[in-house]
Amino acid sequence: MLRKEQRRRARRTVLRTRVLAAGTAILLALGVAVGGGTAALAANPHDTLSAPVVSAGGVTTYNQNGLTCSSDLIGYTKPGALDGSSLDGDGSYTAAWGSISWDVSDRTVTWSIVPGWDVDVCVKGGTYLSTIDTSSAGSTSYTHTYAGLSHLGFRINASQPTNDLDCVTAVNYPGRALTNGDHINMDIVQGGQTFQVNASVDIRQAQDPASESGLVLRVNAPGGPYTLPITNDQKNSGILSFSYATYLTGSFTVEWVQFNSTYFNQDRDATEFLVCGDLPTEELVTPTARMVDLGCDTAGTYTLDDVEGIRWFIGDGEVEPGTYTVPTASTVTVRAEAIGPDYGLEPDAQTEWTFTFTEPDDCVLPCLPASAVSYTYYNLSTDSEANPANSGLITVAAREGYSTELCNDFWVVAAAWNYTSSTSIWPQTLRSTDPAGDHSQGYIGSVGTYFFHAPVACGQGDVYASFTGMPYVGPELFGPGNPFSETFLHNMGFTGPNPTYLNTAPGCNVVNTIAPTANPIVECDTTGSIDISDVANPYIGYTVYRGAADESGSVAGLETVNLQDATEGVFTVVATALGGMIFAPSTVRQWEFDLGEAYECEPPTLPVTDASIAFLAPTCDLGQRLDPTAFVVDAELARYAPELSSLTGPSYSVVFVITDADAVFFDSDTPPAGRVVSDEGKTLTFTGTLLGPDRSESCVTTVELRDPVSYVDSCLEGASFTITRVEGILYTVFLNDDEPFEVVWNDGEATRTYSVAEGDSVRVVPSPASDRYTISPDPAPFERTFAVYEDDCLPTLPLTAGSAAFTPASCVDPTNWVVLENVEGVQWWVDGEPVAAGRWAMPVGDVVVTATPEQGYGFPIEAQTRWEFTAVAVDPECLPTLAFTGATSALAGLGAFSLLLLLVGFGAMALRRQQA
Repeated sequence: MLRKEQRRRARRTVLRTRVLAAGTAILLALGVAVGGGTAALAANPHDTLSAPVVSAGGVTTYNQNGLTCSSDLIGYTKPGALDGSSLDGDGSYTAAWGSISWDVSDRTVTWSIVPGWDVDVCVKGGTYLSTIDTSSAGSTSYTHTYAGLSHLGFRINASQPTNDLDCVTAVNYPGRALTNGDHINMDIVQGGQTFQVNASVDIRQAQDPASESGLVLRVNAPGGPYTLPITNDQKNSGILSFSYATYLTGSFTVEWVQFNSTYFNQDRDATEFLVCGDLPTEELVTPTARMVDLGCDTAGTYTLDDVEGIRWFIGDGEVEPGTYTVPTASTVTVRAEAIGPDYGLEPDAQTEWTFTFTEPDDCVLPCLPASAVSYTYYNLSTDSEANPANSGLITVAAREGYSTELCNDFWVVAAAWNYTSSTSIWPQTLRSTDPAGDHSQGYIGSVGTYFFHAPVACGQGDVYASFTGMPYVGPELFGPGNPFSETFLHNMGFTGPNPTYLNTAPGCNVVNTIAPTANPIVECDTTGSIDISDVANPYIGYTVYRGAADESGSVAGLETVNLQDATEGVFTVVATALGGMIFAPSTVRQWEFDLGEAYECEPPTLPVTDASIAFLAPTCDLGQRLDPTAFVVDAELARYAPELSSLTGPSYSVVFVITDADAVFFDSDTPPAGRVVSDEGKTLTFTGTLLGPDRSESCVTTVELRDPVSYVDSCLEGASFTITRVEGILYTVFLNDDEPFEVVWNDGEATRTYSVAEGDSVRVVPSPASDRYTISPDPAPFERTFAVYEDDCLPTLPLTAGSAAFTPASCVDPTNWVVLENVEGVQWWVDGEPVAAGRWAMPVGDVVVTATPEQGYGFPIEAQTRWEFTAVAVDPECLPTLAFTGATSALAGLGAFSLLLLLVGFGAMALRRQQA
């Protein structure tokens, strides 16, 4: 098989895998962006989704009777486990994409979505239905405040993708957040050699770079190994994306890949090998696309032609070729790319199209007839929490080929009346009105839904309608059509129930009072009160007057007071019927109470005590401290309360409390600062600020600092500067324009030497390490710009170089081996000890190998002189493990100086050559 044909077959296999994994998400995303997708075509053209009453924070709520999560207008899945009796109590539902749980009493729904899935949630309760876009919602729960939960549903926008592989990137989708042990292992053949490239997630160790997630990615690849940080966003994405091709050059073949417990080409079938590398582009193609604009009664379309070697994109998402529907005015921008390297674009080929769809302005559609109007009405027999009595919904349905306006607009107002008699329904007084929909006069003239509800307590409910204007509803009604004409909704010729009015039974408007009770004053230092057990009754109001009514029972001229203010003296309570209710003729509705006069108790004689605090003086190392052992307090009357005190400073608070029920602390009219008596004399608190450590001359050390920084600046010896450690001195180093840093010393370290590059500018500023030290005389900072030398200043010596290789212990060979190349002029060192060239067994642990030129030899400037290896112990059970094989020494040398190390999404790291 030709090399290029192998490449094409592998790429087509990868593309099929990627398209199948992303196809659902792409189609759904396209449907949202341009209105395309076949799901919308399944809806009944006579059913219309009402305008949402809420659309914010990922939540869209509709108030539409009869609308369900499984309706074609919504398109969600509603399994039996999320419907009916399943929601009579708290519960949960689990699927491959995650879970939904619900709390019936709180009307709260909570969800958990597995990483990689895109699933939305639907909640229905009463006439209200809410859909939640979980990817943009501000939390993982939603409370349906409108009514109790009726049923739930969900919609899968995109399922978890499968593992992915192409000639650039290998992607592992573990189906959760990344964790220690997630890995990608790859067997690669290049230049006749087989080696392995690996990427594994591990817990960050002390020597690893900083990582906010606590995880790192360990990469074994040519030029490596490498350790890269993992951010919290990368960890939580649930995607391990390894751009392995950035570590390779030229052509190569991927024979086998392990993604955790799944594989690519697990059987190592040669026909399935993925052949990659730099291949010539031989086929040039031209993408084509076109559009058809919106018509008066037809949707617009755009077509992306299926051209071999072309991929289509909308934004960052790839879409399949084909024809897509656009129902309303909008703009769609599409982009074409060639599938390289086998395909390229013809010169001057168009690669981007912007299709602008506009509504036609010369279409005249007929208005909607009265048959497009229907309504619901709920009377006493159909009353429920979701559909209360004297409520309903008027629907003006859209029709294909018609405009959205009615030929004859109309007005609807719902009214509620209160009975004024206990034996007859007449006469009535107006309780409330509710114009239908959002219009203040109940106007209805176009497609939409219009809700009305005028709650009836005890009386009559009517729904009035008119073709000429807002129906008049007077303040009183003495009988049918008296004193104003009545036209009801059921008289308008629309589809709906008849009649659209209701009556409750007479006598439901009678309420009875419950007599208040009095609690007069009987003890000193107490007050009286009046108890009204029926005070929360919405149909009876109770008014409290200060004083007694006159002989006729009138309370005119008396002051009204709040119930809680009726504490002493004479008061009159009067009951009044509210909300259209009436009292029976014999009902008692007025009461008089005498609570008496309040008087004070004789104060007792209490014992008085005091307390004091003590301090320890500040020292050179410690500031002023409180000394609880020296606190003074009368233990028979009070105690020191450490649980209420704070002694650590710099601000302190010391609290003493009374233990004798009759005692109090002494309290002066002019108390000293920081001494407060509170809690009616039962608490004494001392507050203040502690002094800092003693900083007199005897506690401060003067450091004589002279030339603490030396340097080397020569062509042969290189450029460096050395800082001498001095107790009490802090050094701050400024290197070029880099962020300055402070020198942190290791135990036993007396000096610190820093190598710099030619031309580097260095500034070292000494300063006292703390206020325990001063510097005399005041030192000037060390400042130097190192020279730049020509290359010909180097001595001419015979050049040589050597290489070191490492083989870790395994089940086959339990010994860790280091092989040192036998090259003239090279001296080898292992962990600082000189050794000869050859093959050496290494103990378990870190191994550092260095090479130095012997007398009379030199190394090329690009030569590697230091190697670091880790010798490992063989697993006691000697389980099969994956071999981590490095590149050849030639590839490793090349990778150390010429590869740009890049891992998509994980940042970049620059490696700087370190000379031995």
